[in-house]
Amino acid sequence: MRRLIVAVVLLLAGNAWGADPVVLPVVIPQDSLVIVIPQFGIPAIPTLDRAYRAGGTITVNATDIIFNLTSTQDFIIQDNGTPIFTVLDSGTISIGGDVTMANGKWIGAGSGKGQIVFDDSNDEIEILNAQLGVGTSSPDTLGHFVSATSTELRLETSGASDPTLSFKTTNTANQINVFLDENLGNDRLVVQGMTAGVGTDFQVEAVTGQVATLRLRSGTVASTITQSATQLVLKHLLLDGDIIFQVNDGGSNTSALIIDGATTNISLPADNQQLEFGLATDYTIQWDNPNTDALHTITSGTFAFMGGNFGAGTASPNAPLEVKGALPGNVGGFPSGHFHVTGDGTAQFSNSVITGHSAYNTNTQLWYLGSMSSSNDNICFINRQDGDVHFYTNDTFRMVIDANGNVGIGLIPTANMAGLSIEAGLLTLKETTTPTADTNYAKLWTTSDNELFFQDGAGGNHLLHGDAFSNIWFHAAGTVEVAISTQNAFTKIDSFAVVGNEDDLAHLVGSAAANTLTLSSIADGEYEISFHASITATGGADKEMVIVLGITLAVPLDITNVTDDLVTPIVITSVAHGLENGDMVEIAGVLVNTAANGSFIVASKADDTFEIVALDGSATTGNGDYDEGTPTGNVTIEYPGNMVVHREVRGATLGAISATGLHVLAGSDVLALYVANLDGTTNLTVHAVSFDAFRIGD
Repeated sequence: MRRLIVAVVLLLAGNAWGADPVVLPVVIPQDSLVIVIPQFGIPAIPTLDRAYRAGGTITVNATDIIFNLTSTQDFIIQDNGTPIFTVLDSGTISIGGDVTMANGKWIGAGSGKGQIVFDDSNDEIEILNAQLGVGTSSPDTLGHFVSATSTELRLETSGASDPTLSFKTTNTANQINVFLDENLGNDRLVVQGMTAGVGTDFQVEAVTGQVATLRLRSGTVASTITQSATQLVLKHLLLDGDIIFQVNDGGSNTSALIIDGATTNISLPADNQQLEFGLATDYTIQWDNPNTDALHTITSGTFAFMGGNFGAGTASPNAPLEVKGALPGNVGGFPSGHFHVTGDGTAQFSNSVITGHSAYNTNTQLWYLGSMSSSNDNICFINRQDGDVHFYTNDTFRMVIDANGNVGIGLIPTANMAGLSIEAGLLTLKETTTPTADTNYAKLWTTSDNELFFQDGAGGNHLLHGDAFSNIWFHAAGTVEVAISTQNAFTKIDSFAVVGNEDDLAHLVGSAAANTLTLSSIADGEYEISFHASITATGGADKEMVIVLGITLAVPLDITNVTDDLVTPIVITSVAHGLENGDMVEIAGVLVNTAANGSFIVASKADDTFEIVALDGSATTGNGDYDEGTPTGNVTIEYPGNMVVHREVRGATLGAISATGLHVLAGSDVLALYVANLDGTTNLTVHAVSFDAFRIGD
């Protein structure tokens, strides 16, 4: 191998270039090329076209130094005998023995080491067997870029094509391209799968135990998508910022779902939107909130659950809708149920409404349950169709209200069964008091004293059974005297000893001690009354006597006026007294004009007045001016004129008397027999007597 050694000789100041070579004070080896370089700059360096030659030429001008070796020679620059720059005759360049380039194609440390390859055939520059470091002397990846300020790795196309970064695996031929797409007007980075038959994933992966976050930023506003070991979190970092999900609806972007950043409400803002859950069997849709007052509200539109069963409070509903759980407490002061329906209107039929529908013949409303008044306090159940409403208990038919409003209990009413029909034939009534009458409506009720009443449309009350009867009587081997102390005055016959048969409801009660028959407070009505007796006048003399039924009135007839002193006859004023001429009365309580007190016959009666006549037929005359103070006086006992026996009672011969009559009595009236002696005060001797009454109607 032949070498080219270049010796650099400094041209000292004061020397001049000439046509001949400069004589050097050094020994120049054979086949060496000498280059003379001035020490100081000179105005012009002429072309050196003659030099010591060693198989080549050197041309020096103002801009270039050209070495032209004409044979297989090396070009070497040494430093203290060590080559630092070598150009072999093959064209290989070695700098310090570390970087080489063969045949104009590569620079590197040799085969199998890091190389930069210049591939002319494919117009490529290739880096082989090495890691590329830019800004760093210790790259730890295939490409390592370091900058103290900012790092920019740019892919740029000179034409309209998208700049593309491609990732490809040789062993599987999978490939993904990442490129800038500006076709839609926005800067868009596209991750495009290029492998046929497989999908494309974009994955952000953190080390175990850490979260993976994808951050999206627009200026200072940012959002994140974060995956931890247990949660995926989509977060808007702006205060009160909304999260909006949009779809392309007919060419325009439509907000399909909005999560409000201020309220955290979730809304479906567009018209006719539906929230659908397409779930497999046994999947659960569940809302969990530690706030027991949390509201899940649909303010308008429709919430449709299509197919399957919906459970509130239960994970295994057995019906299209099942509500289960603890009662929610009181609502409006009353225990609340599980299912609340509340309307928002005040008009009739607007509140608390549930309706049932049938779709067999279009969409037909079958029934309605809800309010029926403007106050929404009145609740009704309405059958909207021409059908019956049936009621069952224990899975057995119990009652029906037919389309005509007829009610059947235990049966379905036939065409002739109007109103209420009871299959069992038993009507149970709670005991109550006399109801208030309603014109044109009758009522049926029973009372606590075991009476059944009927009230007509005019308000008349009628006892519906005749179980009101009693009797008292006397008969013995001896006789009983009735003491008469005053002439022309009635005395009660007190000879009774036995109470006979009477009703078990105690509507008419006999008393041998009191010698009376007493009506209960509800036993008013029409009665048949009779008495029979065998009598004589005590002492043997015949006497004119009157034996009569006396009715002590439960409500005495009030006297409001009496004629004054010396007026004959005495006239009594008692509004609507109801007495008849021939009746007899007992008057008590008249003040000052005391001649009006006693037993009298009624005469010259008018609606509100009547005259009183003494029992012997003599006229009555007042003995003082009537005092209208308290008391004013009352008719206490009525002696009906149709129950009078007026006769001469024999003193030595036994006589028989009897009387029967019909009388309308009021509740709590008291019946007794009375006798008056018109001839003196001779007593009445009773040998036998009976007295009875029984109710025959209202």
